[in-house]
Amino acid sequence: MQENLVNSLVLDDAAVEQFSNLLQDEGVMQAGFVIHESNNLVPQDRSQNRD
Repeated sequence: MQENLVNSLVLDDAAVEQFSNLLQDEGVMQAGFVIHESNNLVPQDRSQNRD
């Protein structure tokens, strides 16, 4: 019965491309978030604070 279920989950080319684009966009957004968060963790340049 599981074989019938797996075989019934077939996507056409357009659906596969849309799904691929969605995954790529999600990956880019996640990478941007990680970069943003890591930039917040970078210590300030000490030379700017010397007065």
